[in-house]
Amino acid sequence: MLSIIRSGPRVVRMEGDDRAILNWLKEHFPVSESPKERILDGIGEDSTVLVVGDPGKEVYVAIDSFPDVILASMLTDGVCGMVRSVRRMPRSIIFRSLGDYETVMGEIAEDFGGEVSTLDRVWDWDSDQGVIICFTEKSLARPLVMGDMKKDVVLVTMPHEALRARLRRRALYLFNLSMNKAEWRQLEIRIYDAYGRYPLHVERLTKAIDDLELGLIMGEGWGKDYAHILMPVSVYCLRFFSCFDPKVVKKALMGLEYVEGEERFADFDLYEGKKKISWTDVSAGQYKDRKALGAIMREEVRNALEQDQVDEMDRLEAEILAMADGSDSDSRFN
Repeated sequence: MLSIIRSGPRVVRMEGDDRAILNWLKEHFPVSESPKERILDGIGEDSTVLVVGDPGKEVYVAIDSFPDVILASMLTDGVCGMVRSVRRMPRSIIFRSLGDYETVMGEIAEDFGGEVSTLDRVWDWDSDQGVIICFTEKSLARPLVMGDMKKDVVLVTMPHEALRARLRRRALYLFNLSMNKAEWRQLEIRIYDAYGRYPLHVERLTKAIDDLELGLIMGEGWGKDYAHILMPVSVYCLRFFSCFDPKVVKKALMGLEYVEGEERFADFDLYEGKKKISWTDVSAGQYKDRKALGAIMREEVRNALEQDQVDEMDRLEAEILAMADGSDSDSRFN
């Protein structure tokens, strides 16, 4: 499923006995200290950034916990005396765009009375109310770094939860707006397998399309293909819409056709309407053959997934291979 918006981490400014606060935090939580410019790299919406210290002497630490858990632990330990003041800073929302983020930014600013600013000024926003909306073209399902963000942001003075709920209702419209008149593609994957392992292939492909955020799956079922003129054969099809160029999808499918090394255990043909997207359409003459490209695409797919997603792919892959009878692959897969 395509993820279009998500929240950023909570940010809290804490002033007091800096050394005592940091020592206590390191004893009770896994703490990651980073420069201000890197502190948001790789952390998600369930984490907290603590800005510890007086203005001009701040130390930035990331903690994989919520502010109320941290403060409750301090209260329970009776160490609140080392803290002079606690102030929350604005929450953030990250919006995924596809190309023209400026149009989306302007629409959000107009609809919600927002102020356009720049990413490098977000730490200077004095108000503890409101939300900072950031923009990226990267997948929101992966850890992000500051370099993934666009240089502009929108500052909106309204409660975070209310704004996120309203943005979610308009998310797909705004995402389509960022596509700058590009259209969603209606694609079809035709699955060929000499051993008939279609249910497992569909489960694996469905998970991959969702995890890689390649599109929205619309249906599946048997269809017809023609090995020769007037000779129809049954083929299992998976239909979905994608906002990406079909060549991007074809590269991922090639990576999913191959197991470890250069062994190909199925054939996933990609069609847009009646047009077949061939591996030569994506190779651009850079690879000596299909196997070489497939092996490279396999590694790219695996590198784009989280470890638990890779483990699930491996589990399904092992099940699919276990169903083979050990005979040579059907010649149409070579």
